[in-house]
Amino acid sequence: MKLADYAREVGVSYRTAWRWWKSGSLNGYQLPSGTIIINVDTETSAVKNTDTKKSGAKNRDNQPADPWQKSEPPGIRSSSMTLAQQEFLQSALLRLENRLNKLEAALQQGEIERQELKQELELASSQRVELMSMLKEILTKLEFFSPGSAETS
Repeated sequence: MKLADYAREVGVSYRTAWRWWKSGSLNGYQLPSGTIIINVDTETSAVKNTDTKKSGAKNRDNQPADPWQKSEPPGIRSSSMTLAQQEFLQSALLRLENRLNKLEAALQQGEIERQELKQELELASSQRVELMSMLKEILTKLEFFSPGSAETS
């Protein structure tokens, strides 16, 4: 039986069956084309199927009720870590904290610069309004003194 068919019959993903094959847990052979053939008798596959279903139920019972609840990953518990691992994690944490502090300082500096630019823009806008009014006044005076105007002719 092909590995994909075996996985389907046993009730696991192809990847899981492939891992079993790679670890040597399954009895079979591989064709020159790459196809993996599993030697299966119906009794063995039925037993595996029920074992898989049972272990799935056990694992479901061990799952936290809240899927977003964080659990401590294996191997990170301080009691199981060596001193070197703890020191490495502490130094990595310090580096991350330093980087976070630098980013926060840069963010604060950016906010200050944004406020300064906003003030400069407001000043430039008010100066533009003044310049426009002055320009209108000058244009009015120029029209008055220009030789081509209706009043002088």
